[in-house]
Amino acid sequence: MLFGLSLPAIITAIVFAVLLIVSLVTNIRFKTFSPMTVVGLFVSILMFALIVYDTNCLTQGNCNVWSWVRTLLYIIGPTAIVVMMIISLAKNKAPEQNNSMGLGWYTHQEDDKFKIGYQF
Repeated sequence: MLFGLSLPAIITAIVFAVLLIVSLVTNIRFKTFSPMTVVGLFVSILMFALIVYDTNCLTQGNCNVWSWVRTLLYIIGPTAIVVMMIISLAKNKAPEQNNSMGLGWYTHQEDDKFKIGYQF
């Protein structure tokens, strides 16, 4: 195969190459080039290259180092979310204070009845 890539990786590379060309032509056509466009282009190329490499590893196997990188990424993401949630809840003990959109559970004591509901 081409560059030792599997067929799914080649198809992915072709689709990404077409998307990059369309993106470049669009930027040139509408004269929207800026330093951020160049940075975005390099980040896109890096991301596409990693996705093609990942697709190739999934189809051909024997990618031990890449499997450890993916394992770390899978662990770091959810762990960071849980840690941020714990920190956020520790700062704001009442759940309704934690919601910036004004949505959430509320409690209200009226007369001798205690109401629990959901506020929109």
